[in-house]
Amino acid sequence: MKVSFSKENVVVPTPVNGVEIPCVNTAAMPTIDVQSVVVSPATEIPTAPVNQAVTVLTPAPVAKTDSPIVFDDGNIEFQDVYLPRVNIVQNVGDLMKIFNPGEIVLNATFPIHTPTNPPKTPVGNPPLNITIVGFRKKQFAEKIIGKGGGLLVNSEEEVAKHGGTLSYAEWKQSVDANKLNPVIPALKRFEPYATALIFIERPAHIEDKGNLNFPYECEGRWYALALWGQKGTSYTNAAKHFFTARKLGHLRTGYVARGWSLTTRLEAYETGNVAWVPVVTPATEPNTETFIAFVKNAIGCGGE
Repeated sequence: MKVSFSKENVVVPTPVNGVEIPCVNTAAMPTIDVQSVVVSPATEIPTAPVNQAVTVLTPAPVAKTDSPIVFDDGNIEFQDVYLPRVNIVQNVGDLMKIFNPGEIVLNATFPIHTPTNPPKTPVGNPPLNITIVGFRKKQFAEKIIGKGGGLLVNSEEEVAKHGGTLSYAEWKQSVDANKLNPVIPALKRFEPYATALIFIERPAHIEDKGNLNFPYECEGRWYALALWGQKGTSYTNAAKHFFTARKLGHLRTGYVARGWSLTTRLEAYETGNVAWVPVVTPATEPNTETFIAFVKNAIGCGGE
């Protein structure tokens, strides 16, 4: 069937007084043919099926366990533990309020070595026996005269970033320039800072009930594992000796190959200042294979 829209199908509006209606040219209007579609009614309307079977799933049985809670008492790394430190007591600082200058103190708790210091201490203790295990990555500490504290950074780039220098001459020049013209800022002075991990043999004169401070045993001797931070005079008089032996000398096979003796001495400088500096001497005999294996096992490197 065709439905035609021609001029006979167009309704022309009736004129209204006062309203102008444009004239429609009905003769020019096209004829639009739309093909009609005859739709036949469905013979039957479908309905949903009746009495459809429903499958019921049986839940799987829940597995029951009667095992105890599992604890892991071995997954502990060094970054998760507290290691004691050793310090040399100077003539300034908080430690000198409790201990004698020149003493080597463990964990800021008790002295483990008292050097000969006439006339105050005419007879001191024998030197400590220590073994270097290794060093942390070198850092740089701000040097503040007469007091502790200061910045501790991890690279030379950070030294420059914080307005510092590692050169004494450059630092001194900036300080002198600042005195002449305060507008010019003085540079901060930084110095290398080395942190050694060491084993310290318990001295014969120290009683350690329960082996609380020296808990490691090897070949009938007891040891403490500790950190030793070295900067300034300690860096010059200790760390550099260790580095030289490891790089060029008798420790080329590893730090643990041989131990050192450690004591302190009072050193005077041209400026009038004095400081207690470490005195380190290589052991006369290398460490035994048993002791080397003990050290590696203690720090978790037994298989290396």
